[in-house]
Amino acid sequence: MSPCSKAVPSHGSFFADTGLLDPASDDPDALCSHLERISGRFRRRTADRSRYSPGKRFWLAAAAAGVDIEDDRAVATYVKQFNARLDAE
Repeated sequence: MSPCSKAVPSHGSFFADTGLLDPASDDPDALCSHLERISGRFRRRTADRSRYSPGKRFWLAAAAAGVDIEDDRAVATYVKQFNARLDAE
C-alpha cells in the first residue's frame, strides 16, 4: 500500500472542501502520484531513526518504557527520570 493511498486524498479533500487548500498548491492527486513514485525512499527514510527529531526520540523512548502518554503524571515522572539520567551522564 502506498504511503498516501488513504491519507493524502482524504486530507486533500478536507482542505479543498473547507477552502483551506492554498490555490497555488498542487492538486492532492499530483502529490499522491509523486509519493507513489518515491514510496521506497519515503519508507526507508521515515524508518531511519537517525532522522528522528529529539522530540520524536523522546516519545518513542517513553512509549518503549511503557509510559502511558495520555497520563500526565506518568509522563511527568518519566521526564524526571529521563532528566536524572542526563544529569548523571
